[in-house]
Amino acid sequence: MYAFIILMKMSLMKLFDFGPSSIVTQESEKCRERWWKNLLYIHNLNFKDPKNFANMVIEFFCQYFNVHINKLSINLKCMSQSWYLSNDMQMFIVSPIFVYALWKSKIWGLVFSGRHFSPKTSSNGFL
Repeated sequence: MYAFIILMKMSLMKLFDFGPSSIVTQESEKCRERWWKNLLYIHNLNFKDPKNFANMVIEFFCQYFNVHINKLSINLKCMSQSWYLSNDMQMFIVSPIFVYALWKSKIWGLVFSGRHFSPKTSSNGFL
């Protein structure tokens, strides 16, 4: 079903592009370029140059608050509303590592889990 919706977004949605601030055609082009990232559930990962951190932070906040610049959305990804599917699949793939660590030893499993989750949790509170 997900692949069918991506296919529809790539092909048919450009026929419904009308209005002064419609970006359906641009999103359809992004789907034609990046459909494979959606099917592999990696479209929410940014593989950019780490030296360009300031632009990455600005892009994140523009995506988070859905900021539009010059009537064109910065968030031009193929089906950006499906970010939760990608996050859920990535957590499903990574979670057995933490479950195995907790199963082998509760103390070392908690240390391992805490070492990986506490910086992410504190950075969310900081931002």
